[in-house]
Amino acid sequence: MKIREATLSDEQDIYALYMSAFGATEAKLVAALSIELLKVESSPKTYGLVAESGSLLIGHVAFSPVRSMADGSLLGYMLAPLAVDPEMQKKKIGSTLVEEGIRILKENSVEVFFVYGDPRYYSRFGFTVVSVKRYAPPYPLTFEHGWQVMHLKENPSSKTSEELECLPMFSNKELW
Repeated sequence: MKIREATLSDEQDIYALYMSAFGATEAKLVAALSIELLKVESSPKTYGLVAESGSLLIGHVAFSPVRSMADGSLLGYMLAPLAVDPEMQKKKIGSTLVEEGIRILKENSVEVFFVYGDPRYYSRFGFTVVSVKRYAPPYPLTFEHGWQVMHLKENPSSKTSEELECLPMFSNKELW
């Protein structure tokens, strides 16, 4: 398996991956989000990684900047979305993509890393369920205990609470 940065030439394969990896109600929404993140020009940059086996794209993940609503300063990054080919799941592909993303974010001095997902899966990387009082999610959550954080530096910012803002493509409340 090879991990590399996603490129625009991966668009069709990434879209097909999400269409196969997610259920019918979510597939189009999450596939479209993954393509928007592939094309977005953000500052700082949005990262996309793909996993390949031979010539087949078998996994994808995106990491996008998250800012403070109060002053627009960069607070960290958010992991979303993540998909692995259903026939290739349970082979540590998703874990490898997440771990490579953590490495990249640490190299770029990112302090805080967020995810909205299953705590049983993401806790293995060091994510913990976060009080919405400390880092208020950008939108109301369907699954409150899915909002999680990982501090990538030992002494993160000392602010006691922060309202977060994601890239505009996350504004669809069905994602939350």
